Amino acid sequence: MTSLDEQREANRGARHVAVIALLAALGGGIVTSTFTYLGVAQQFANQRTAQIDDTRRGAYIEYLRLVQSAYNAPAGADEQQLRISEAVVQLLAGAEVRAVMTDLTESALEGSETYTDLRAKFIEAAQREREAAAQVDYIPFF
Repeated sequence: MTSLDEQREANRGARHVAVIALLAALGGGIVTSTFTYLGVAQQFANQRTAQIDDTRRGAYIEYLRLVQSAYNAPAGADEQQLRISEAVVQLLAGAEVRAVMTDLTESALEGSETYTDLRAKFIEAAQREREAAAQVDYIPFF
């Protein structure tokens, strides 16, 4: 037979193992949930970036279509639609795109010779802006 002290020692060891196992399970759960949360947060950030990029791209395409139409036929251009599209791009675009856009609109409506250069500058600025916006922070909290 085992003595009472030996049984207490065995029970104490079993309790220590149980506490360690419980702490390990809690720690594993915390680590797993943290990585899951970070993964979901990253997925939402990627989706939001893609959605904003799609909106910008659509607005830029519509603006370029209208500005090209105004340049090709200044007398028949729908200036109101062009101004509305310009306002939408003003809301979505960064400073570099907005700076070129105003001159591009006026150049198209006037049939100016600088139109082609301004259009190229607008497209380059828009591409730079979209590339910069596509770089998402992969660890949003650190």
